[in-house]
Amino acid sequence: MRSSATHPGNGKGITIASGRVLTSCAYVVAILLLLSATGFCLFYLLSGYEELARWYLALGNCFYNSASWTSRFFTPAVKATGNALAIAGTILSILGIVYTVVRWRRTRSMPTQQIRIDLSGWGWYCGITAIALAAGLWQWQMMPPAYDEIFSAVNASAMHPFRTLSYYMLPNNHILFNVLNGLLFGWHQHLVGTGRVLSLLAYVGISLTCFRWLYGLMNSRPFAFIATLCIMFQFATWGMSAQARGYECQLLCGWLAFASLYAFVQRQRGTYMRINALANLAGYALIPSWSYCYMAQLLFVAPYLLWNRHMALRYMRYQAATLACVFLFYLPALCFSGKAALTGNKYVRPAHMSAFLPQFAGLGKNFISHCFSGLAAEGSILSYILFAMPLLLLFTGRKMDRLVTGFYVAIWAGYLVVSLLVRHTPFHRTLIVQFSISMGIVAYTCFVMAGIISTYARRIRMTVMILLFAIPMLSFSIYELRYDRNNVNFGLYGNDVNGIHNGITRDLGIIPAGSTIAFSEESFYCYYHCHRLGYKASRCATGTEEYYIKRTDEPLPPSMAAYSLLQNIYDDHQVYKRN
Repeated sequence: MRSSATHPGNGKGITIASGRVLTSCAYVVAILLLLSATGFCLFYLLSGYEELARWYLALGNCFYNSASWTSRFFTPAVKATGNALAIAGTILSILGIVYTVVRWRRTRSMPTQQIRIDLSGWGWYCGITAIALAAGLWQWQMMPPAYDEIFSAVNASAMHPFRTLSYYMLPNNHILFNVLNGLLFGWHQHLVGTGRVLSLLAYVGISLTCFRWLYGLMNSRPFAFIATLCIMFQFATWGMSAQARGYECQLLCGWLAFASLYAFVQRQRGTYMRINALANLAGYALIPSWSYCYMAQLLFVAPYLLWNRHMALRYMRYQAATLACVFLFYLPALCFSGKAALTGNKYVRPAHMSAFLPQFAGLGKNFISHCFSGLAAEGSILSYILFAMPLLLLFTGRKMDRLVTGFYVAIWAGYLVVSLLVRHTPFHRTLIVQFSISMGIVAYTCFVMAGIISTYARRIRMTVMILLFAIPMLSFSIYELRYDRNNVNFGLYGNDVNGIHNGITRDLGIIPAGSTIAFSEESFYCYYHCHRLGYKASRCATGTEEYYIKRTDEPLPPSMAAYSLLQNIYDDHQVYKRN
């Protein structure tokens, strides 16, 4: 009922291009990006601090914390450190160009291969796509924009693309996600909506990748489809399916990295390593917390590298290239925001071990329960049984089952290792990759156990599989669809997103339609809604606006001295009116 082999289908397929054409396009893109990195490094090195500061501020005024940017982020000390980093970046990018050109010349002498897409089972893929779109749109309409979504759209995606790339004001700036959102949809007024579209497309990609991987293990499309539903409807995966954040895109990278590394260990083809390298690069470019996933991959593949020297050399070559590209990607942020912006903010700052360990142990139980959409209560025996179930695959006697178990252990060992190294417990959203892959492996374990039991009832084997696997998994999927759906906002962000939205939009009604309004830096939530409601909203206060909105804990700027408090509104905001 299962096979470790690739399923070629029944021969249906289409040819989209030759391998040489696609490879040449990839090398051209890589060379252009490396040339851009070289140009940036030289520009940075040849420009003085004051010159760079003026150029950067001229990219657009009134950005988040712009008044303190030269004192908190781009300081003379950051420029001095940035010079050293830019020198390293110049060397790396030039070496990368030389290496890419050499590799390209070698591939041009190779035989031409045609790239074919297997169309067998296309109906299943269409069905999964339709279900994913429906489920994602359902999530979309359940929640208005959250604070984090609006912050990303207003203070990151809406900026100049280079500033989005280089200004790491808070971990809310999921850089690659916001750069793509701004580049692709900068012309659009509703960057929260376009960001949600990107996540929705990633959710579809996740669903299709999971189905393809499970089908490769199960050799049964109906059972792979049933297991895929469990992953799709898991609260952690579904919850971020239509949020304007980088988590769902990072989850897609996680599944691609996992599936490609699993395939590489089995078949050692360079194609899988290239997919893995791109997935790791994109994962890091989205959110630096990709370190949890990257450590998991290193722990998983380490035993095989020690055993197989040839595999080790190929793997290390790709990892060196990946990490070099990650460094070059973050180089603008390091040069213009400083290392402390990425590693020293309060959301990732290491805690004292005496404070870290109790929190780490307490949240571990919560993470296990969250992984299974609250099916078992936090700390219950059932939650631990589900969590430990994949270890049963060690006793099936199959190599591919041991590989699956090895990666399951590695993804949680990676979480433990990185958490202990940085002495920081992540938000549950940060572990979305671990939750999703764990769900997929647990579903596969249930399929294997049901298959073993069914071998003792050969005449009714399919009936046993339906009773022991299909019905329980479908029932669990239905449970997941119903789980905590009235409190999705609390489950995702820990606050009343819906209540805040309703309260703010209601209280903004005290301002006459069409009025001009200025906003403080921390009142970006109100700015977004006023802009959507048709007010003449401005992030750059001139003192001539009719109204001014700020947070309660923000001081009234001297330029707003002519304004008097009109009313305190919902969620600690204040509306001022010009005298």
